[in-house]
Amino acid sequence: MLDDYIDHIKKTDNRSLLARIYGVFTIKTNIFAGMEVMVMQNTVKTQSPSSSKLTFDMKGSTINRYTQLKEMDFINQKRVMKDLNFMEINKAMNFQLLKIPAETMSDLKRILNQDSQFLLSHHLMDYSLLLVVES
Repeated sequence: MLDDYIDHIKKTDNRSLLARIYGVFTIKTNIFAGMEVMVMQNTVKTQSPSSSKLTFDMKGSTINRYTQLKEMDFINQKRVMKDLNFMEINKAMNFQLLKIPAETMSDLKRILNQDSQFLLSHHLMDYSLLLVVES
């Protein structure tokens, strides 16, 4: 699958939203059983490590897609939230967390569709988009 993955990244002009895999290794010792490790790209690129962030694991579904929060202070939320949290925050704050131009949204949908088709061709069905909104 790795060759197909590399081809997919190339076919999307390196615009695929799939995390980049830098290496897959097996670590073996006399103390514990072998362990497989995958080194992947850090997909969270923010302007400032100290800024407030809202983090969402988006799947494009509403079934079981809510993270129960201890506090409704969305801005200082440390937990990863889900699709329904995103919708709830947009409604509660009475504004959109994201304002994406139509052309960019069309491009984003095309890339997500290409990524989904790639995963489907390898019988992989779970795909999340990690969304980090920085303030």
